[in-house]
Amino acid sequence: MAKQKKIPKDQFQNMKLWLDYHKENNKLPYNEIICCKCKAYPAKLKGAGMRHALKAAGGNIEVMLKSTMCKDCKILTLPKKEKKPPVKRIKTQEEIYEEIEKIRREMPKIDLNKPRITIDLNKDKKACAEFTKNMCFRPDIYLDNDRTCDYCSINECCSCDLKRFLTKKISKK
Repeated sequence: MAKQKKIPKDQFQNMKLWLDYHKENNKLPYNEIICCKCKAYPAKLKGAGMRHALKAAGGNIEVMLKSTMCKDCKILTLPKKEKKPPVKRIKTQEEIYEEIEKIRREMPKIDLNKPRITIDLNKDKKACAEFTKNMCFRPDIYLDNDRTCDYCSINECCSCDLKRFLTKKISKK
């Protein structure tokens, strides 16, 4: 068996060994190569990084080894793309008035002169069951008493799902 030469991590020390290794194995000896600009930091070439670097070099492995830069050097040397500032459309006074009028047309009309109806939930059991179907009518009492309805005045006719008692009620026979 012929003893193989040790391939240095820096491809610039012996480029011929790197190219020969690539011809034999169809891959590079290491997953990273030294940057061509700073010659200090590695440029990692794993998976898609290798394909992109090879594509940028025109498919030539030697050009790729001589021209690939590390991330820091790419940031410093490549021109920065300027972002266009977003275009803000300024509304005219007429457009603002039209929007206000549209909102006014779509708002439901409220009759302020309509007589008010007072409902006593302690007396009207049907109305109490209807109002408390989806929510607790007195959450202040519920939360202040360890999440129980013991001290609530409408607990008999309440139909809330949260309803629970700490003390058990004794039914009279």
